[in-house]
Amino acid sequence: IVIRAGDYGFRVPQLQLSQRALLFADLFSGVPRSRTADTYHGYPLITLNDPPVDVEVFLLALFDAKFAYNLPSLPLSDPRSYRIYAGILKMSHRYRALYWRRKALYCLSPMYPTTLSRYDELNHPAHYNAYNARTARLASRVVVDAALAVGARWLVPAARLVLISASASNVSGGSQLRPHADEVKMWHEYKLWWIDLVWRMYCPVPAMARCASSDICRVALLDHREEAFDRRTFELRAILTKVPPVHRVLCDTCAPSYLRRHQLLRRHFWDSL
Repeated sequence: IVIRAGDYGFRVPQLQLSQRALLFADLFSGVPRSRTADTYHGYPLITLNDPPVDVEVFLLALFDAKFAYNLPSLPLSDPRSYRIYAGILKMSHRYRALYWRRKALYCLSPMYPTTLSRYDELNHPAHYNAYNARTARLASRVVVDAALAVGARWLVPAARLVLISASASNVSGGSQLRPHADEVKMWHEYKLWWIDLVWRMYCPVPAMARCASSDICRVALLDHREEAFDRRTFELRAILTKVPPVHRVLCDTCAPSYLRRHQLLRRHFWDSL
């Protein structure tokens, strides 16, 4: 059978296609071949409205053993890897290739953690990869769109988080790329979150009423807040850093109370995504 997508055609075995993508099995079963049906060089022709690049990578995953074997090891520093995974995810969901839907989600998960603890692990200095993180930001819109299209909402929070980060860079002048209208809206919502959370994160804690450091702890928190608002970088790490550096200058009475509040606020931010 020949599958046409745009100006491209792909000839594949009909039986194996039906076995590996169940929607095609439903399409072919019980339907007699008509003499007036579309053909290409004598082969039945099916036209898909999907992007040709998505159709190509999907069929490669189904029929090219070498491509399928190497798929999980594609470099996460290459934007094309994310587009391939997203294309396979959308196509496998639409045409009910359940194995490849799971596989594509598995391949995307390393750079888009589904839990805050996994986010902390990914951004730990021992594991952090600046090239992978930058590429994940560039590919985040593709991943968010694919995850929403297939109902994989557990993938959305972290993907949306890096999309916010990319939008922040664009809107604040760090990039010459023009952000989408919804990214601008998302960025402005994030900016309000950031201002509110950073303000609360560096407020004096109740434990400071018993502080034995002669007001040093309160002044340290207020100084860090003033510095954050002076720079206004709107960096994610100001909210999501697991252990902020300021805790090192707090006394033994104030530090535990401050860290508890910080953890509650960062959890609130993550859950809001």
